[in-house]
This record gives sequence, structure tokens and C-alpha cells, in this order.
Amino acid sequence: TVASAGFGISFDCDVAPIFEQSCNDCHGTGGGLSTETCEDIQAGGNSGAQIVPGNKEASLLYQTLTGGSPQMPPTGPPLPLDEIDTIGAWIDSLTDPSCGNDFCNPPCTPF
Repeated sequence: TVASAGFGISFDCDVAPIFEQSCNDCHGTGGGLSTETCEDIQAGGNSGAQIVPGNKEASLLYQTLTGGSPQMPPTGPPLPLDEIDTIGAWIDSLTDPSCGNDFCNPPCTPF
């Protein structure tokens, strides 16, 4: 994975494609939590904040993907482990947006 190779994780490059394929049909901009943009996820949804920057284990988004309640996706198979790992690595790589960095999109590092 990108994370294990030591490259920076970017929402646009690494996480958004997972959400586009597996989440956006239900979690579009229509209501509740939207997974269409990093800013949408940062804003949270009906269940409140979804991510705790730098702490995937405390992040509701990660918990729901790894067996928490509610389980996501609610029907069908869970996301592949490498995709869950990528989302977790992205959350762990985030820092507080008040630090002045680009919270959502550190630069994509080419392979």
C-alpha cells in the first residue's frame, strides 16, 4: 500500500477513489454524512464528527469500517483490508488543521 511504502497519504489520490467506488452511492451530498470530499467528512454527519485527526482508533469513520456500530457498509461484504488500512493511515496522518498545513490533501507523492 501507499502507507507501507512510506509515501504520504492524500485524500484525493488515495482515499477518495475508495469512497467513490464503495460509499458515495449512499453517502453523497444528499444528507447525513457525505464522503464526497475531505471537507464533508471533516464536517461530520448526523452522528457527529467522523474523524479524530491522528487517531484512527478514536475515529467513528474507521470504527464503522472495522466492525463498530453501525457497520459500514451495512449490507454486502466489508471493504478489503488494504482499503481500510489506507483510510486508517490517512486518518493517522492528519494533523490539526489549525497548524496551517493542508489538512485534507498533503501533496501526492509520485511512485
